[in-house]
Amino acid sequence: MRETKQKAEAIPACPRCGSSGVARFLRGDPAFSPRLESDLEAGRVVLGGCLVGPDQASHRCNACGLEFRSDGRPVQADEDGW
Repeated sequence: MRETKQKAEAIPACPRCGSSGVARFLRGDPAFSPRLESDLEAGRVVLGGCLVGPDQASHRCNACGLEFRSDGRPVQADEDGW
């Protein structure tokens, strides 16, 4: 069972630059903890705000800044940058 959980949590490489230094977005109102603080500092997690929607990025590359979905598709910003 542990192996299945690890596979489900695998972080994809950046589709633009190939970097494995990719953070996952954490959305909503997270409870801060020492672990969360450590993940934020290490670049494993990035806070994504309160709103959750189907077209939002799930990951952000720490190397090139690309925000993308877990299927590798980049997120397109509209004219206002949202």
